[in-house]
Amino acid sequence: QSTWGFLSIPTGPDFMAALARMSCIELQQEFGALLPAYCDYEAAAAVAATLNVSEVRRLGSSLANDANMTGTAIRFPSVEVEAAFILVEHALDFGGGWRNELHAFHGRGAWQTVKPGVEALFGACPSLDASWLASRSDADVARLFALDGPGSETLSGFVCGLGTVVRELGTNALGSGHATMVAFVAAALDRIAGSTSPASELVLLLCAAFPLTFADEHVVRGRRVAFFKKAQLVVGEMFHRFRGEDSRFAFADGNELTAFIDNVICAVLRRDGVVRVSAELASELDALVALPSGSESEVSLRAAAMAGVEAIVAAVVARGLELHAIEL
Repeated sequence: QSTWGFLSIPTGPDFMAALARMSCIELQQEFGALLPAYCDYEAAAAVAATLNVSEVRRLGSSLANDANMTGTAIRFPSVEVEAAFILVEHALDFGGGWRNELHAFHGRGAWQTVKPGVEALFGACPSLDASWLASRSDADVARLFALDGPGSETLSGFVCGLGTVVRELGTNALGSGHATMVAFVAAALDRIAGSTSPASELVLLLCAAFPLTFADEHVVRGRRVAFFKKAQLVVGEMFHRFRGEDSRFAFADGNELTAFIDNVICAVLRRDGVVRVSAELASELDALVALPSGSESEVSLRAAAMAGVEAIVAAVVARGLELHAIEL
């Protein structure tokens, strides 16, 4: 085993994804309905029984042939540059808790704010130079993401969060000897070459190199719970986007990544009865109250969704069909 952060990371096939899925499942198994959110395994089996597996798999596999999942119109000079852009874009993909302030400011949500902001950042520095990223002030970030001007004061916390990520990417890339994010990606690909679990190793590299950004792990009732959602999303998009054209991204364990647990997956599984929530949490969710990141409510909700996805996949596989969590 190798130690990283406060978690002991088991080596072997798909170890990072296994850590994420098992930490969520074990939390659910130990505490269940005592948590603000928990998985209803009977409901998961019912969903699996009616799931159109071939359609789900068709949609999942089509991601490899789409333009890219992030849908940018930028014409990249190389695969490595596009991969670095994907890393930066998903590193900055947050802000759901600021949706009300964002809509009040310019009528757009978090992703509709982040996506053009990252495109503007790339336009200002197409090399994704690490020194340049490390030296960006919050004012620079506010300008690039169009979050300055009258009324933007309510978004200062969001801007500060974006700036923190931008600076961590640049500072830590430099600290590991890479002058650009493109160089970091190229070195990471070299490092995982020949690995039997390259996707999992790349997730680990991202979490170790940029822990504030990618190492989303928490403690709930004394249990360590990990998701690695953004790191897995980066690796998953690289896998889908490039595996058909560049063998470096044809990760042998690419299909072993977990589902990328976000508010949409949580909402769908709650609608289907797979995720059950307490009356108090239901009131907060129905009122669109933002759950504090790392709170017991937020972590147990995401963990319940993770356990639910895994239960649905297990039930489908038990019927002799093929399905991967990353496809849901």
